[in-house]
Amino acid sequence: MSQVAAQPPSAAPAASASGGAISGLRRRVSEGDLGSLPVVIGLVVIWLIFWRLNANFLTPRNLTNLVLQIVVYGMISSGVVMVLLLGEITCR
Repeated sequence: MSQVAAQPPSAAPAASASGGAISGLRRRVSEGDLGSLPVVIGLVVIWLIFWRLNANFLTPRNLTNLVLQIVVYGMISSGVVMVLLLGEITCR
């Protein structure tokens, strides 16, 4: 049997992977495949507008309040999706 010495991993693959991700994103955007990018940009713009209008918008207390209010709608919509997926109700 021959023994092969394990080579330590280098930082080059990690750097090329992140560079590859950025170039891949640029390629997809230039081809028109935006995916969820417009939604993320829209949310950031809305977030910045509300923060500019009210300095308390990005405080921990307000963000906690927003999350607690959003959870209710998230749970209800998850239940509706489960009912529709299980076939207990049909949309006609």
